[in-house]
Amino acid sequence: MSPELEQGLYVFVLATVVGLEVIRRVSPLLHTPLMSLTNAISAIAQLPYGRMVQGDHVPEVMRDVVDECLAVAKAAGVQVPGDLHAAARGIARTMPTQTSSTAQDLARGRKTEIEHLNGVVVRKGAALGVPTPVNRTLTALVKLLEAK
Repeated sequence: MSPELEQGLYVFVLATVVGLEVIRRVSPLLHTPLMSLTNAISAIAQLPYGRMVQGDHVPEVMRDVVDECLAVAKAAGVQVPGDLHAAARGIARTMPTQTSSTAQDLARGRKTEIEHLNGVVVRKGAALGVPTPVNRTLTALVKLLEAK
């Protein structure tokens, strides 16, 4: 085995182990809001994040999604570290040409993970008595597109 291949394999295995450990320690109630901030909007618009955030009222919708996620997390007793609003805004800067996995699923005619993203926020909000109208609307719209 060449030294370059050996080094590449070592980095791959190390990244996989570290990545799995990080993911394992993230609460589903924290992971879901991070993923639900932009996935559905990108999917509905079929636009990459950089163009998506330039749409009329999109930053406000993103803010509303974050507010609902934070309200559900608070009601569930989950402490959300950092600034989720800044994280949402940062997605367009750090991945301007990327479309969401939900957008990619819709483009390929596949079932999406929307029920595991915004849908979780909706269900958990309902169970805790926290209204989530924006997450509910995004979930419903993606489900309609999924059924086409």
